[in-house]
Amino acid sequence: MSSAHYIFSYGTLIDDRVQQALFHRSLENTPDVLPGYRIAEKKMYGRYLVVERTGNPQDSVPGYALAVKEEELTIADTYEGESYERITVKLKSGINAWLYVETGSR
Repeated sequence: MSSAHYIFSYGTLIDDRVQQALFHRSLENTPDVLPGYRIAEKKMYGRYLVVERTGNPQDSVPGYALAVKEEELTIADTYEGESYERITVKLKSGINAWLYVETGSR
């Protein structure tokens, strides 16, 4: 993959059925951890997990680094919707990845 991008996912984007529906393929995925964040108590629309930044290195969220093509980022943005914004984070592995966070919760 020439210009690989990574999305850190801990939720629905991990599901192969969702990947097939959105990207028409299964994404290469690597287990990883997002340090300094935790799963928030509240859920988006009462259903979907969201993360919140704590800054505490002892807090972490397990998930996957999903490899996507640059043009697929727009597809992911549309899927996540206006309730989320995409920010960059560094995963425990050292991979720089995109993370979708609730709008306004940086």
